[in-house]
Amino acid sequence: MKKLIFITAAMLLLLGAPEVWGKAKIDIRAASIKRYPQEHLVVAQGKVEITYQNVKLVAEKVSLYTNTKDLIAEGNVILYQGKDYLKCDRLELNLYTKKGAAYRARGFFHPFYYAEGEKIEKVGEKRYIVEEGRFTTCSPGEECEKTPDWSLRAKKLTIDAGGYAQGGPVSFWIKKIPVLYTPYIKVPVYQERKTGFLVPRPGYDSNKGYFIRVPFFWAISESQDATITLTPYSKQGLRGTLEYRYVIDERSKGYFLGDYMERRNPKRKKWSIYFKHKQWLKNDWRLLAKADIRSDERYARTYLDDLNRRVEQYTDSYITLTKNWQYTHFYLEFRGKKDMVNEYGETTYRLPQFDLALTPTPFFGSLPLYLEAENSLLRYEKKNSNLNFSRQAIRVDLHPALSMPINVKDWFTITPKAGLRETWYNKSLEDDGN
Repeated sequence: MKKLIFITAAMLLLLGAPEVWGKAKIDIRAASIKRYPQEHLVVAQGKVEITYQNVKLVAEKVSLYTNTKDLIAEGNVILYQGKDYLKCDRLELNLYTKKGAAYRARGFFHPFYYAEGEKIEKVGEKRYIVEEGRFTTCSPGEECEKTPDWSLRAKKLTIDAGGYAQGGPVSFWIKKIPVLYTPYIKVPVYQERKTGFLVPRPGYDSNKGYFIRVPFFWAISESQDATITLTPYSKQGLRGTLEYRYVIDERSKGYFLGDYMERRNPKRKKWSIYFKHKQWLKNDWRLLAKADIRSDERYARTYLDDLNRRVEQYTDSYITLTKNWQYTHFYLEFRGKKDMVNEYGETTYRLPQFDLALTPTPFFGSLPLYLEAENSLLRYEKKNSNLNFSRQAIRVDLHPALSMPINVKDWFTITPKAGLRETWYNKSLEDDGN
C-alpha cells in the first residue's frame, strides 16, 4: 500500500509554495485564451499546454481563477514530471491551499509504481483520500493498465504521508482473479527508502506450480540498495534472487542481478548472473561493462521476469574503454557472445578489438590538406565446446587517407581524397578430426 504516496505526490506536482507562484514563470499555450476580468477568470481551450519549471500540464480546457488560484483542467488531462505521468478526466487544484482532486486518474511513477482511482483527493497537508483504487508495480513499458501480474484494490483509503494508509475493504488480485479479501487494512506509508519486507506476490504456473515471492528490501546507504527475494515453487523447489543497485556519481552507476534455482525434480541446479556498469573515469575516459552468464539456454525462458532477456537470441558480455580527443578516437573492447537459440550454440569472442581513428586533421601548414585514418586490430575466435570446434583469426587493418576540400562557390565544395588500405589476416582452425 505504500505505493499510494506516489500517485498523490504526482497529482500535486503543480502545488509549489504560494510565494513561488508569484515569481516563477508560467507558460500557457492554447488555441484560444480568454480573460474575464469581472470573474477573475482565465480560460484556455484547444490543445492547452501549461509549463511550470519541470512540470507540464496538457488538457483540452483549463480554467484558472486568478483571485483564488483555483485551477480546473478537463479533457484528456496529462500531468508530466520527469519520468512520471498522471492521466485523468478532470483535475481540480487550489494553488494556495495545496488541496485538490483528480477524477478517473491513472499513472506510472518512476521507478516501477502504477496506480489508478475513480477519485484521488488531497484534504490536508499530508492527508489523502483514494476512492475505488487499484495499485501495482511493474517495469517501464509493461502493460500495467490492462492485466498486471498482481494488484491491490480498495474501495476507500485514507493515507497519511509518512504515517499509515488505512481503510477498506481491500482485495488482492493475481491477474484477473481475486485471491484474498479483508474488510480493513492498515499499513505504513514511507516517503523515503526503508529496510524491510515488501508485499509478497503469490502466483501460479502450470510448470512450476503454486508459488509466492517474498522480497526483502535493504536500504544500504543513500547510493546503494539491494532486494533479496525467495520464491518457493510447489512443483520444482526454491529460487533465490539478489538485486543490487549502486550509484557512484551523476554519470556512473551499476546494477547486479543474481538468480539461483535448485530444482527437486529432476534434481538440478540452475543459475543466472547479470551485471551492468557505466563509469566516467578521470580525463573523460569512459568504461562500460556487462556480464550475462547463464547455466543453460533455457533458464531465461523458464524463470527470468525480464521479457527482453527471456526472448534474447544470444547473451552478450563485454568490457569497453573509450576516449575522445580533439581529432582522435580510442576504442578498446573485449566481448563474448553466446548463441542461446540453437542446441549446439556457438560462442564468439573479440579478444580484443582495438580501434584508433583520426578525424580529418590539418596536415601541412596553411594548405587545406587533411590527414585522416581508420586503424584496427581484431583477434576473433569462434568456439563450440559441444562439437569440440574452434576457429581463430587475427586481423590488422590500416587505412590512412589525405583529403583537400576545394570551395568552388560559397555553397559548393569538392573534396578529393586519396588513401591506402593494408589488411593482414592470420587464421587457424582446430577440431577433433571428425
